[in-house]
Amino acid sequence: MAKRPDLPGQIESLRFVDMILLRFSAIWALLGFGGVFTITMIHFSKGDLTLSPVFNGMAVGLGAALLGLGHSRYQYYLLELDPGRYAGLYKRIKGGQGLFGGPVKGGLSIPPHPFRKVVAFSYLMGVMTFFLVIVLLWGQLSVVSAFFYGVGGFYLARVVFWKKALALYKEQGIDWEES
Repeated sequence: MAKRPDLPGQIESLRFVDMILLRFSAIWALLGFGGVFTITMIHFSKGDLTLSPVFNGMAVGLGAALLGLGHSRYQYYLLELDPGRYAGLYKRIKGGQGLFGGPVKGGLSIPPHPFRKVVAFSYLMGVMTFFLVIVLLWGQLSVVSAFFYGVGGFYLARVVFWKKALALYKEQGIDWEES
């Protein structure tokens, strides 16, 4: 496959995605599913494990996963549009300033998204649908279970999305890994 042209800041932005977005999401996915496993084992040891809470929790996890996919897809759109923004965040982290140290230098001014209102509406509807599922399951699923299933689903979807996105860049001959 032909190599894509290297955009300014593209390598640093992919390093940011690999170092922060992917690894951070993987840690949170492990935390979420570790919590799910722990809660399941506690119920199993008490002898009151039934499939109903497991399926209810999976509904919460699936709703959170869809929300995570939508969020990751929008971040991917921003990465493709302006890799300089994520490159600026990467340079800030490497310089020891952290993620939240003011405006990012090095990024272009991002032109407005052509469907900005649709994206905002989609986020809102995703969050409302997610909370609707939790409200419908009120009393059938503990808050702790809903939290861990939600965290696990949201971040697992992000891990799967970003692993696939980074694999596509690698297939196109773009190597961002530091040697």
